[in-house]
Amino acid sequence: MATIRTRTGRFPVLSGRAFGPVHSLGNGRMAVYGRGPDLTEVYCPYTSPVLLQAFLEPADGQAPPLECVTGGSIGSGIYRHRLERNGVAIADMDDTMHPDWPAFRRRIRPLGETAGVASFRLDWLHPHHRALQVDLEGRDIRISFEILPGAPLFFHTIADARYGTVVLRSPDPIRLVPAGDRSLQLVVDAPLEILILSGPDVPSVDAALAACLSLGDADWEALDRDRFRRILADRRALPPMPDWMEEVVADVERLVLTQQSEDGGLPSANTLPFGYSRDNYGAGRGLLALGHFAAARAILEFRLRKWRLFGDFRNAEAMGALAPRHPSEEPRVEQTSYMAVLARDYWMATGDDSFIDLSFPMLKDILLAQVPLARHGMLPFNGDETYIAGLFLPRSCLHHGSAEATLLFLLAGEWLLDWAAPRRPQADLEPLRQACADIRSRFREWFLVDGVLVANRPERMGIGELPTRRHGVCEEGMRRGELHDTWLTLDETGHYNCPRCTADGGFRGLPALGPVEIPSVSLLPAYLGTDLLAPEEILSTCRRILASVSPLDRCVGYDPPLLLYALCACGGSEDEIAQTVDRVLGLRDAGGSFHEYYDGGKPVADCNRHRPWESGYALDALLMAGRLGRLPARTAHIPYDWESTP
Repeated sequence: MATIRTRTGRFPVLSGRAFGPVHSLGNGRMAVYGRGPDLTEVYCPYTSPVLLQAFLEPADGQAPPLECVTGGSIGSGIYRHRLERNGVAIADMDDTMHPDWPAFRRRIRPLGETAGVASFRLDWLHPHHRALQVDLEGRDIRISFEILPGAPLFFHTIADARYGTVVLRSPDPIRLVPAGDRSLQLVVDAPLEILILSGPDVPSVDAALAACLSLGDADWEALDRDRFRRILADRRALPPMPDWMEEVVADVERLVLTQQSEDGGLPSANTLPFGYSRDNYGAGRGLLALGHFAAARAILEFRLRKWRLFGDFRNAEAMGALAPRHPSEEPRVEQTSYMAVLARDYWMATGDDSFIDLSFPMLKDILLAQVPLARHGMLPFNGDETYIAGLFLPRSCLHHGSAEATLLFLLAGEWLLDWAAPRRPQADLEPLRQACADIRSRFREWFLVDGVLVANRPERMGIGELPTRRHGVCEEGMRRGELHDTWLTLDETGHYNCPRCTADGGFRGLPALGPVEIPSVSLLPAYLGTDLLAPEEILSTCRRILASVSPLDRCVGYDPPLLLYALCACGGSEDEIAQTVDRVLGLRDAGGSFHEYYDGGKPVADCNRHRPWESGYALDALLMAGRLGRLPARTAHIPYDWESTP
């Protein structure tokens, strides 16, 4: 058994569910997520319904305690698990992806007594799975299934069928018994190989299976390590770092690259397999900081292909498929500018004029599309990004002026104008130039209030200027904890309600908020790079946040990374940077992941985890501190192993 590189925790297996941090394996065509020995999601392509799940359970009525130690192997995408009962090792498992085919492999080796070591419950989640072939006896078992069109995906459905196969191989007869309408129980009695494969049709699955069946144990490991050698060779040399930072780099690098689909997009999280622009910007910043320039460019190429195909941007696009396309209220702002700013950042890191020239029509289009939305020098919010969708602001603030959307547009627009000036003299960019000039002249007037950068300004639109009807999420429904996504009608107080909530008395919540401060918005100017605020103004904000915000307060997972980056960029002291490094590391779980929301120093129970966005921001900020020689040689921080709920 090769060395376990990162100890991702010793945690219990209770009621058929393992506890512990999320980890991922992926080769661009198939993505597999796990928590310890459990396989919680298998996607193929990266945007698809979950193909199946596999949960470890005690076998033959055995009672817990059953524990697992999970870790990633050095220089590879392989994950290894050791199962223990009462402190005694009972089985080892290795998980590997094929580098070229949509195929996942798990090898199980019992230690000592072999009969009934443990069992796995294989689950097919919904009635859109249809079995094509199920063998319940033998030493070489194949289970084939089809996912029918109409299968649910978030609150969308898929249009095309997908096909999958699970192959079980063992030197001894395999115990496989029905365990419900869409479940099978697999009892581990002997060494066992589990293959999971998928494709758009049965011949493609058969081809993948033929390639996999010809491989031995050593072949799987060699192929995986060769793939990761090629990946790591693409990374630029990093400055000397303490050992703990090398571990952070390796964990985030694997987290991001295994979740990047072959067409370039990255998911929001393991439970939300769509490529979001904002989330992909954070991943892109991490990739650029590491020097993975081709992977960062692939994010932009993903969006360029979508724009050429559809002629617009949606908040989130399918990866490895044309649909579903995930909509939002006002998709023209914020997420579009994030992609334009990523193009700027990529160009600043590489000087790749040819790619900017190639993507110039898209960049020009997505920025000019925002010009009509600029009212009084402000742009509105996007309806499905952090501040509205994450409930930092009520949905009645959608038409307020957004400091973030406005700043992003300004930075992207001014950069594109400067880039185009000597290269595209005939480009019709005058409306963009005028909008940028107006925004620049008024940004501080609107968004800097008594030295505080506020997130929103209600003055952008009065109630009389708002559209009477709008498609989106009902604000009263959200207040009730329900998702009503439909056509909405404006009431006399400026709130949009669906017919159901309108008939039930309309909006009953609090009035729309006036200008409010959100720490991540206040810290963003330093991270994006702008001269609209002086370094001393940003540093003053950093110190106020550092003094007034506790590491145990509720926050988004990129607040501490933004604080660290801003302190490094604006002259923070050694002690301030050290405190903030500790805050960033306090977000990291034992698998090396950073998550969406935190409260009390731990992830919020229902938040998205194992996130490319927050993990990319954290890595970028820590590398910034490292380049300045501000990282401590040692850290007392110990990543948490598991939480009270899976």
